[in-house]
Amino acid sequence: TYTSPHVFTVNLADEGCNAVQRTYSIYVRGRKIYTPPDIICLNRVSKNIIEVKWDKLKNVQYFNGLHVYRVDPNGNRTKIRSFTDSTVLGFYDSTVTDAYQANIRYFLRIENSCGLEGFRSDSLSTIALSYSEINDNSLRFNWTKYGDGPYKYILEKKNGSTFSPTDSTT
Repeated sequence: TYTSPHVFTVNLADEGCNAVQRTYSIYVRGRKIYTPPDIICLNRVSKNIIEVKWDKLKNVQYFNGLHVYRVDPNGNRTKIRSFTDSTVLGFYDSTVTDAYQANIRYFLRIENSCGLEGFRSDSLSTIALSYSEINDNSLRFNWTKYGDGPYKYILEKKNGSTFSPTDSTT
């Protein structure tokens, strides 16, 4: 899109009777608004630390900054960190009150060299998980709902360094 026109008028006159006046309009095309990368991982490191990782930026020609936003369980959005280095692919959010008891959502926005923030990325949310022992061979898992809409939850079991699905529900 273009900005409003910059209008200027030029008056040229000699010492005689000749004079010319022309008005010109100049339209400036704004810098591109960038699509932010996807958040690919949230990892609860401890009660007060969540690791946030995202994909590599695709186009950084007019990059000015990447902003990380957190949405708390009440829906309040806060810009919690900004980066001017386009090669940064994550950070540790150490300002979380209790990462184990609440759903915490994150999204990203990219700022171009004109200072305009673009669209927000898809968000990724933590899920608070708890379990209770039913008997020697069974556990009951409970978790907080991710959000509105139908979601599929997959329970995976870690065997060595790999995970394998053991159950799922919608």
